[in-house]
Amino acid sequence: MPRVTVSPKSRLMLNRLVNAVVGCLCSYLVAHMLLMDLVQRARSTPTNAAAAGHMIALACLPLLILTWFGLYTRYRGAMVVITAGGLAALSGLVVS
Repeated sequence: MPRVTVSPKSRLMLNRLVNAVVGCLCSYLVAHMLLMDLVQRARSTPTNAAAAGHMIALACLPLLILTWFGLYTRYRGAMVVITAGGLAALSGLVVS
């Protein structure tokens, strides 16, 4: 009985789709953590901090997505974005 395999071209397409979804989700999470850090640090005026945080997150999101795909050599972009997310999460823990 012959073995059913996936063609290399369709596997490459699937890998690219998964990479795009994971890249966008990780970039969104990093931008969201940056927003939460800004709101958490400005205890006196959280609404102003949220407005500024939304602008910063919207500016950072495309840059993070481009970093994810632009530094694709040996997953360097993924490591940069994940490290930025880890730093944002740690700074949120240190501040609180």
